Amino acid sequence: MTYIEHLNAFNQWLESNTLPVNAQLMFFKLLNVFNKAGWPELVQVDNLRMMSMIGVEDKRSMFRARDQLMEAGIISFKKGTKGVPSRYKLGLVYTKCIEYCTPSGTPSGTSSGIECGMANGTHIKTKTKTKKTPSEFNSSEPVPDSKPPVILLPLNDGTEYSVTEEQCHEWAGLYPAVDVIQQLRGMRGWLLSNKTKRKTSRGIERFITSWLAKEQDRGGQRFRAGKEGGDPYAGIEF
Repeated sequence: MTYIEHLNAFNQWLESNTLPVNAQLMFFKLLNVFNKAGWPELVQVDNLRMMSMIGVEDKRSMFRARDQLMEAGIISFKKGTKGVPSRYKLGLVYTKCIEYCTPSGTPSGTSSGIECGMANGTHIKTKTKTKKTPSEFNSSEPVPDSKPPVILLPLNDGTEYSVTEEQCHEWAGLYPAVDVIQQLRGMRGWLLSNKTKRKTSRGIERFITSWLAKEQDRGGQRFRAGKEGGDPYAGIEF
């Protein structure tokens, strides 16, 4: 289970339960300690460190926040001895919550519409809904089809970058003087002809926007100049 899943599970628990701010902060800090330690069963945190972590100077405030987490079943706690810090463990209520409030804990064939309504460790209320297969959708609930890419731009690793219709609309708004589709065709032709200068998956979008920006600065005349006999890519470095 990932750190993000733990955070999401606790936040979902808070949607139907209440905890004072200091208690919430203490648990978030404890999750960070567990995460850095590789999610052991127990972590050790001395009182002074815990007070610093949650930003309180009074031990009683720290004790109160800890007691509130224990009463809610979110943590269990064992008092330390001289030279041995106090030890914290994720509580039974919380461990039950993460079984039901995370994708990995969602029962097979059901949605994750779970309400972690566990007050003082008493119960878990779940709402499950069977997922519909495509054949079960009626005409009022069409199964969405993925749109094909507008164009594919070859990359240096042999794969191709898919340009979506949404991207074309966005670039058309950013570069109004440019015929975006025609320029994308020009890019594909240039990349096919210049295999050693093809871009990485990370660099291809920068390549596209740089090309369009330069075309915008030229007033969208590059291809027109090419038709008149000039080199449409003269003076442009890629």
